[in-house]
Amino acid sequence: MRYLIILACTAVLGMAGYVLLIPALGPTPIAAEYWVQELLTIKKDIAKKNSTTKKIVIASGSSTLFSIDTSYLSKELGLPVINYGLMGGMALESVLSETNSITRPHDIVILALEPDYYCREENSGFDEWLLRNAIAWNHDYWNALSLPERLFAIRTLGLRFPLEILQARFDIYFRPNVMEPRLTALNPEAVLNRFSTGQVKADNLYSVYSIDPMGNIKNTNENSFTGEGPRADQSFKICKNTLSKLENFVSQQRSKNVAVYFIHTPYVDRSDLDSTMINAVSKTFADTLKPVAPVLDDIKDVVFERALFLNSALHLNAIGREARSKKLLPRLRSLIENK
Repeated sequence: MRYLIILACTAVLGMAGYVLLIPALGPTPIAAEYWVQELLTIKKDIAKKNSTTKKIVIASGSSTLFSIDTSYLSKELGLPVINYGLMGGMALESVLSETNSITRPHDIVILALEPDYYCREENSGFDEWLLRNAIAWNHDYWNALSLPERLFAIRTLGLRFPLEILQARFDIYFRPNVMEPRLTALNPEAVLNRFSTGQVKADNLYSVYSIDPMGNIKNTNENSFTGEGPRADQSFKICKNTLSKLENFVSQQRSKNVAVYFIHTPYVDRSDLDSTMINAVSKTFADTLKPVAPVLDDIKDVVFERALFLNSALHLNAIGREARSKKLLPRLRSLIENK
């Protein structure tokens, strides 16, 4: 009996310790991927500069960032088309919220979500990347978490994580040289100044300082992808919770007089693909999303040979991006003419 009492007291004290750790968590410039925050700052500014007229916003993770040339589409359509491809590690809620923040009446939103986004609810627990970056720069996401979710975050990040928080707060005052790059990334004015003046040269493929005026990554000429990727003739699950989030987003946009549509992400061509199944999967996808919003294209439109992929099954290279954009153009043109 005494043993059980000690065990119960230990559990209660442990839970109390968890609760007491929560104030230690929260917005702090810990080590994280600040380039995503810089990317958001730059893309929001691009949207702001094109907010005085009707525009098309193509949003998703990095698939859109690499696989659609909105500069070409803007020129052909005669209105701004913004590449709002972000980073696939971001939560769906964040992608939708960021997209909502830049839409204005009469805009058109094209959601080119990666297949994984349609059923992340079946991935149990929190993703460490998501939580770490939420504390570092995606503060809206962190602040929206409930108390139980923050408790689970401590478990996911580890009990030593609050010490990293404290170290970062110490470094702000006593090792500012260490924190300068992170703090600069959190300063929109500084990021935009560096971007507009070309102070920072792109030093890698994912550099936000290699973005053109409509939000597209430049210099994507390689074709290093050697994997397989998902099959175009196999369906993927669309979960109820995701559908609910998408329905809420579409309803929110309609209240602003903004139209929403879906499109597919690229697939790698392979010799054993079943064309009949591709059509069936495409129809199932469109039928499932029809109550939410229409799907503009078919899967057969986005099957490309391996040589057109960059470094991932979701990233087309410059040649592939051009081919993808040319296929999308008539769909968008028809959409605009019929509105």
